Amino acid sequence: MQVALPNADVDDDLAATLIACQNSATPVDSRQANEADPSMPDIGTVLLHRWRLQAWAGLGTASVVFRGQHLELPLPVAIKIVSRQHYRDRETAVGHLRNEAHVLTRLRHPNIARLWDFQEEGEFPCLVTDFIDGTTLRQLIRVDGRVEPRRIVRMALQIADVLAESWREGFVHRDIKPENIVLCVDGTAKLIDFGLATMMGSENLGVHAIASSPPRVGTVAYLAPEQARNSAAVDQRADMYSFGATLYHAVTGRLPFAGNNAAQVILRHIEDVPAPPTAFAPNLNATLSAVILRMMAKSPKDRFANASEFRSALEDVQESLR
Repeated sequence: MQVALPNADVDDDLAATLIACQNSATPVDSRQANEADPSMPDIGTVLLHRWRLQAWAGLGTASVVFRGQHLELPLPVAIKIVSRQHYRDRETAVGHLRNEAHVLTRLRHPNIARLWDFQEEGEFPCLVTDFIDGTTLRQLIRVDGRVEPRRIVRMALQIADVLAESWREGFVHRDIKPENIVLCVDGTAKLIDFGLATMMGSENLGVHAIASSPPRVGTVAYLAPEQARNSAAVDQRADMYSFGATLYHAVTGRLPFAGNNAAQVILRHIEDVPAPPTAFAPNLNATLSAVILRMMAKSPKDRFANASEFRSALEDVQESLR
């Protein structure tokens, strides 16, 4: 679907999809969480006859994440529940949850949370996955400003492997951003939130999209130009661009493009060439800066053609940083 510019009505803040900060070290205060969304079930509630809610873990635009555990097994999980209060189109939110469940049944990778359960009917539509104990890249940027390049490259290599698996299965994530990358205490990086994923070449907005649901094109701050024009007709190179914009934010501490509203930011993604990351981080490795700029090339054909080519470039960067 086309995005009209410059008066685009884009459903976006920097948390268009769930900000799943599943970080047990910084739990959400239960009183504040209940005030934020009283429509959620109480702590201690058992869902699907086997998952007990233990604590609030994250708040998002469409959903709320709880930390939970299996009633009989020592299995900590994240339970994502559609918010009845804050999302204006419940059917669309449930559709994204369903979409993510179907994608996760197809993807098996150590850097993706495993799917344990799913329910779309009833009072609390929910998705149950592994609980990821870590910090989102977004949180790390907020604390550190610029993230250390060696750490970024280690993370990027892991996410490149996840994307290679996803692309082999024919999926485009369509919402890669710092909020959707979780950095675990053991150094593992996880890619989360496949609610907007779609099949390459699909004319649907998602694998199991609802025909009547409004378009959700992703997150404007990291959006590929071709995805802004038509969020359905994208391939893996749109993910490449969004990942490049994410890396740009991480190594410079600033977004590649700013604007007074979503439409202005989209227009800049379509028309403007980003300043080299080294312009804002003069000591940044020049090879890493060049890799990020290639990922963010305006034309998809000028980006890395596949995950293997991209991974090879990252390995060269890693070697140059030693």
